[in-house]
Amino acid sequence: MIRRLGALLAGLLVAATGYAFLPLGSFWESATMEFVTGDLCDTGVFPATPGDCSGDADNPDWSAEFVTALERWNSVVDRFNFTSDGGGVGDATAICELGDFFNPNSNSAFFDTQFCGSEFGETTLAVSRSTVTAKDERTLRNIVVFNSVFDWGAYDGANQFIPDDFRRVAVHEQGHSLGLGHSTIDDDPEPIMTASVGDTTAPQPDDLLGLDYIYGPQHNDLDKDLVHDVLLRHNADGRFVLHRLASRGLASTDLVGVNKKTFWSTVATNDFDGDGGADIMLRHTDGRWRLYLTDGPAIKDSGLIDLKKSPNWQAVAVADFDGDDDSDVLLRRTDTGKWRVTTLAGLATEKDRAVSMRQSLNWDYVGVGDFDRDGKADILLRNTVTRRWRLYFMNGTSISDEKSVDLPANPDWNPVAVRDFTGDGRTDVLLRHSNTGRWKLFELRGSTVVQKGQVALKQNLNWELQSNADMNFDGRADVLMRNKVSGDWRLTYLNGLAVVDDWMVPLKTNLNWAIAGVGYFDRNLTPDILLRNTDDGRWVVYYMERYEFADDEYTTDINESKSLPMKQSAAWQPAFTEPL
Repeated sequence: MIRRLGALLAGLLVAATGYAFLPLGSFWESATMEFVTGDLCDTGVFPATPGDCSGDADNPDWSAEFVTALERWNSVVDRFNFTSDGGGVGDATAICELGDFFNPNSNSAFFDTQFCGSEFGETTLAVSRSTVTAKDERTLRNIVVFNSVFDWGAYDGANQFIPDDFRRVAVHEQGHSLGLGHSTIDDDPEPIMTASVGDTTAPQPDDLLGLDYIYGPQHNDLDKDLVHDVLLRHNADGRFVLHRLASRGLASTDLVGVNKKTFWSTVATNDFDGDGGADIMLRHTDGRWRLYLTDGPAIKDSGLIDLKKSPNWQAVAVADFDGDDDSDVLLRRTDTGKWRVTTLAGLATEKDRAVSMRQSLNWDYVGVGDFDRDGKADILLRNTVTRRWRLYFMNGTSISDEKSVDLPANPDWNPVAVRDFTGDGRTDVLLRHSNTGRWKLFELRGSTVVQKGQVALKQNLNWELQSNADMNFDGRADVLMRNKVSGDWRLTYLNGLAVVDDWMVPLKTNLNWAIAGVGYFDRNLTPDILLRNTDDGRWVVYYMERYEFADDEYTTDINESKSLPMKQSAAWQPAFTEPL
């Protein structure tokens, strides 16, 4: 018999889908939650609880074991923190009551023969239910109910089935509490979030990719509230100003204490210290580099960082090459073509070394992405003469492998997006033909092309790509285009080669209005669209909201548009560097 693991989101069963991690669409706004665990051992209120919680081999202390499971998340996740309280609600009716949203003792776990009055499935071991806000999908509370019909124990190693292991089931259900759905990726070891219990006892790489997708890193979120901010710089006097956005509006406008001298230019607004918020990297015309670690508009720390100072060394990419959640820097020398990777931990340089990639200046940088799903950014190059492609798999400052990639050598096919279009956690490559306007997607597994074909996107060359963000938060990149003649906008949601949905988006068509960014400008984890008028400097944001129109297929619509009272003078220009 296959034991199943359950997840409920606002009372609705969430089924597994055919790609890797599945974000349920909900999240904890503070990136932390507290479980009360006393109900797991309250045999008076919950008589179906197995044993007496004495803590010996035959009677595990379920409360302590639940905390052990929480620590398996805390030990590998920096961007979210579980805490626990040994108390309990002590009332099954109160726990299952959905109205008590803000009771600090609301997040509970317990054993029962039913799930809050409903029958468990015949093979369902446990169910997690989150109550979320309808407007922005913030999680308000969560409960986990274990099916007492089964024989339970607590152990590691291979799953024995009789008894079933409480620890790994608890880790799985806590993953649902975080906002993760079921994974169907074929990994070894398999993710803890697969729908059926197996031998995995702790979070695996695919599970962690899912959490990064929900909780960060946020390249343009300086105050770590999961809402992207707008950082501007005055091009005459060098001042930086931070417009902090809140749910459906502007929260504050603050000057940022970054060097104002215009000899310093912005290089990157990435997370360099792993705290989940963006930091600011500048470079001087003399080659020096300076990093500001931020907390909203405040500067936590700053200092010069040890990167190559010769102006011939230019930053090509800022990405996480060593998988530690801190951004690193890929440099290239403009005269010799040499490459260098510097891995950073805040202001400190961890490693700095030359990288043996193709030095001929005929080799151009195309993009970075995680092509092998190891949590580390890899580097794709293309030769401008032969049009051949080369992929370098990175492990910090070292190349773990390099491969040719069977992408078109025809010079008319040019890369327009290096993103994950299939939702398997691996980066793919979208190309467009410069003469015909046709689009072709190459789905990659490492350097191997597993599927390729044309994508039904607008071929008229007047239609230009504006963003390839995941616009419906299904784990797959999409395509937002604009007609440069008519000003019309079109949004196409993709599932690999297949078009899931396609619609004309009623954004401003006047060509004075240009896209300024796509980001999470409210708290519903559906990307929104920010426009700026190039004539008068006005700003308008379109808040998007997703809805399910078929099984596990999502589209979005404009929920609201709003003018934002941000700096309008043409002297104020965007200083953020990372698109969504």
